[in-house]
Amino acid sequence: MELMKNRWNNERRTQFFFWQDSNKVEVDLLELDGIETHLYETKYSQTPSADFFKGIKSFRGTAPIQRQRGNNFAIYAGYERQPRADAIIEDWKNLP
Repeated sequence: MELMKNRWNNERRTQFFFWQDSNKVEVDLLELDGIETHLYETKYSQTPSADFFKGIKSFRGTAPIQRQRGNNFAIYAGYERQPRADAIIEDWKNLP
């Protein structure tokens, strides 16, 4: 909800969705922002793991080409930002 309020207050009219495939692999939040699709995974863990990226990889692997542009974020309970190949791991306290 905070992300939606942020976008609305900054006059960015993006759309938000939940995504799940037939194997119940999911992405917590999918944001359609013009031609970009941003993916957000939220995890209550202080230690990043490969499991953080399961939904992101599944979506990007099956999405049509027009939905391949955008950023991937894994929001976690840790204390530092960690850029990775699959996503930017961001601690929840430092979200813009």
